[in-house]
Amino acid sequence: MTTVSELGARLVVSLERLDSGPAEFSTVADDAARAAIAARLGAPSVSRFEGAARLEKSGALVTVTGRVRAEMERLCVVSLEPVSETIDEEFETLLTTDPEPETDDELEFDPDEPEPIDGDAIDVGDLIIQYAALAMEPHPRRADAAFEDIETPPEALSPFSVLKDRS
Repeated sequence: MTTVSELGARLVVSLERLDSGPAEFSTVADDAARAAIAARLGAPSVSRFEGAARLEKSGALVTVTGRVRAEMERLCVVSLEPVSETIDEEFETLLTTDPEPETDDELEFDPDEPEPIDGDAIDVGDLIIQYAALAMEPHPRRADAAFEDIETPPEALSPFSVLKDRS
């Protein structure tokens, strides 16, 4: 069963549909979807979220190419003040209908290996949101944010300094 992302069911495409040819999707998130995306991404707000994708199936492989554009407010990691972030990212990924091989061996991650499709449909909206998350600045910081030095008295440097006073 394919879950439906914050962008809605109209962006879920069945693998059977792709057998008849490529499919193209585009979306502009409404207020409710942007609020849900903001919560998912851990951002205070998302003021704009747009995405487009093209899916093309060839045998067991599905090639997904697309673009995500977003404007959001994040929190500065230094000051916790709001900072604006703009995302404009193109993406491409390979998916496969072949099941994951079951193995007892240690798994190694190969970024070039196609990701298995869970179920009989692809949630294009979820892929678009995932690529927005990957494009986000991992440590958003305001240009004017600076750490303030905290002076620590030398006697507070060691938890054992109390013992020295007793001798």
